[in-house]
Amino acid sequence: MIGSPWRTECTHTCGGGTKKEKRTILTAAAHEGEECPADLERDVPCNEDPCPVDCVLTEWAEVAGCTVTCGGGTKKFQRNIETPTSSGGAACETPLERDDACNEDACPVDGVWGEWSGYGECSTTCGPGEQERVRSVEIDAAHGGVACAGDDTQKRDCELMSCPVDGVWGDWADWTECNEHCGPGQSKRSRAIVTPPQFGGAHPEGEYTEVEDCEIEPCPVDCKMSEWATEGDCSVSCNGGIQVEKRTVDVATDFGGEECPTDTVREVACGDDPCPIDCALCDWKDDGSCSVTCGGGQLAQIKTVDVQPANGGEVCSETLSQDVDCMTAPCPIDCV
Repeated sequence: MIGSPWRTECTHTCGGGTKKEKRTILTAAAHEGEECPADLERDVPCNEDPCPVDCVLTEWAEVAGCTVTCGGGTKKFQRNIETPTSSGGAACETPLERDDACNEDACPVDGVWGEWSGYGECSTTCGPGEQERVRSVEIDAAHGGVACAGDDTQKRDCELMSCPVDGVWGDWADWTECNEHCGPGQSKRSRAIVTPPQFGGAHPEGEYTEVEDCEIEPCPVDCKMSEWATEGDCSVSCNGGIQVEKRTVDVATDFGGEECPTDTVREVACGDDPCPIDCALCDWKDDGSCSVTCGGGQLAQIKTVDVQPANGGEVCSETLSQDVDCMTAPCPIDCV
């Protein structure tokens, strides 16, 4: 009998395993040859060297909380060796600690006021006023922070000096009785200053007293005539004439006064001055004869006063003599 060699594979590559070996009959026994063994299979140990053990780590575990509540911090994580490396297994990963970012949201920022400014000028130059100071936000609230509380302005009372107080009149008293029992008169009333001027204030405008016209009843009105006035011209300009004069009622009778006269037209003498007499001259008269008989000469002429001027009449001309041309014909010329 001839059998084949034992052949199989190990059940494990390490740490001890078994492998099944099998053999087969290559040549069966014959002619009383030796019989084949009955064990054609067997299990034998194999790969008995220990297997490599890789490092096994626990899960990351938080060992410390975040270092800050906002604005970005870190928190610590750790992991431990659960199975150490052996027999050539994979080494443990590193690191065994780490810091992770946390709470990265911005922190709330509360608003912050700046300093107050100084108080400004008083709102009035005199009397009660106000002055103001201001402040501004130096840091604005952000990310849910609390806004600045309070006002950005403050006011307080001020008074640089007292204002001038102008004088004030009181009410008028009643009017007095009219000072005339008839016809135009006057009534008066007065008042007093109830608030005197102070601190340079103005004296109240107006007068202490007022006067107004009054009349209890009209007085009798006597007639008043105008002066006599000429109507037209004198009937003559000189040596005596008649002039018509008229007058009119200026103020008519009223309230039982004296009546007007009825004579409103009259005639009076006029033009009593003597009439003016103008100078009257006679015509020119020759005074002598021509100075030549021919060829042109001169002849004297004169005037005499017939009527002398009087009573402002026109005076006589100063020229009472003159020379005129005469004998203007050529003289005869004898033949020679």
